[in-house]
Amino acid sequence: TTATTSTNTNTEEQATRLFESIYSVLCSIDDSALTIKILEKCLEGQSQYLGEHHRATVATCDRLAHAYEESGEVDMAVEYTGTVLQHNLMTSGEMHVDTADTYARVGRLCVLQGDLPAALDALRRCVTLREALLGDAHRDTIAAYDQLAQALLMAGDVSTAEQLFQKALHLKFAGPLPRDSASLASSYLALGRICLQRLDLDLAIDYFNRVLQFPVWEIQAETVGALSGLAEAHTRKDDDEQALFYATKALENAILAFGDTSPRTASASNTLAMALLAADRKEEAVAQFRVAMERAVLAYGETHPETLQIRMNLEQALADVVVS
Repeated sequence: TTATTSTNTNTEEQATRLFESIYSVLCSIDDSALTIKILEKCLEGQSQYLGEHHRATVATCDRLAHAYEESGEVDMAVEYTGTVLQHNLMTSGEMHVDTADTYARVGRLCVLQGDLPAALDALRRCVTLREALLGDAHRDTIAAYDQLAQALLMAGDVSTAEQLFQKALHLKFAGPLPRDSASLASSYLALGRICLQRLDLDLAIDYFNRVLQFPVWEIQAETVGALSGLAEAHTRKDDDEQALFYATKALENAILAFGDTSPRTASASNTLAMALLAADRKEEAVAQFRVAMERAVLAYGETHPETLQIRMNLEQALADVVVS
């Protein structure tokens, strides 16, 4: 309140310092709702006294986007990140690293939002800019290949996704930079998922096991994904015992690393339910699908594609129980 009412008489420099002092206080606040409220008040004052396109105002939009994302309000995060993107385009232009970085964030948020066409558009723009500005061997360009490939995979363009993942993996080994465990594990996981889709089960299992060679504390998300992938692969091989073993491990790791209501935990619950259903433990499968559904609604919302898929799985399992 002091900041937003004092900028009438203070110089722009003094006002900017005042808002920076508020940001430093926010670092010690462990309350996302309060953080967002304070940032919204700062933005109101900055827009009025410094202008909507002032660097401090845009910086607050950026902070708000991160705060909303951390609180799970993806729609609001997309809105504020879009504001930052428009500012970058207006001040720095299309051919700028900051613009490429913001496209990457827009793409990632649109994936979380379930808007794959918008995500693909933003991520393609990011890749084009980073290739032109940084070169294809730069770590940020390689990360952009991975992001775009992941979105393409979700959109069903498996062939193009696999080519991009393989290109990124080759560059990770060919480049002079130290090999990053999380980055390599992410590539192995993605290629394992692709092999699983085309029923190349032995190669999929090989890729998933490569993920598990890294220390789990360095790649918690990838570990959960690999364990789930192994469960699915063994389910398809009719090895129910191994499938249930890996599915249970995936869910345990997801809860331990990310809590009960994260997207990864919802997905791991769904994987365990599918393994139970394949093992003809239908009533247990229905119970686990219900848990997965509750977690998906909390993590994604009612209309997200992941939630809709889990709901479909639950309905099918219920139908199987009735028939039996």
